[in-house]
Amino acid sequence: MLEGRLHLLFFFGMRRRSREIGRYELDCPKCGGKHFHQVIGIKRILTIFFIPLIPLLEIFRATCENCHKHHSIRLDQLPARA
Repeated sequence: MLEGRLHLLFFFGMRRRSREIGRYELDCPKCGGKHFHQVIGIKRILTIFFIPLIPLLEIFRATCENCHKHHSIRLDQLPARA
């Protein structure tokens, strides 16, 4: 019944990788003050057979060191480093 048919099995999924961007003094939208934030970049990657192949999305998160809340941020919102 299954003769002559080709059967393929694929293992695909998503992986997240994060990298530290740096520490910046930013206005916190949660506590309202100007505090230092730890900024990280989170990249989502499509994997096939556990091999990362296609980067899909990269978002950036800032975590306030005062209230410990995090929020999304764009890289162009960060102050320039001297």
